[in-house]
Amino acid sequence: MQLKSSEMMFVPFANAQGGYLIYGIKEDNCIPSEICGITLKENSDKFELNLKNYLQPIAPCSPRFEVKFISL
Repeated sequence: MQLKSSEMMFVPFANAQGGYLIYGIKEDNCIPSEICGITLKENSDKFELNLKNYLQPIAPCSPRFEVKFISL
């Protein structure tokens, strides 16, 4: 199976003991510089469901994860 580049960022979480993947952080030269947030096109529950469905095909098992939203 050929993974998309966006799926590739989740693979290390499935192969290790996990970690944090944070969206909405601006970086300069790979150094975090600003919390800018993200804009969802749907409500947060639908976003989480879509993410779970997106990760389901990763074999042999999709990584276990939890989604948390923080208001800015």
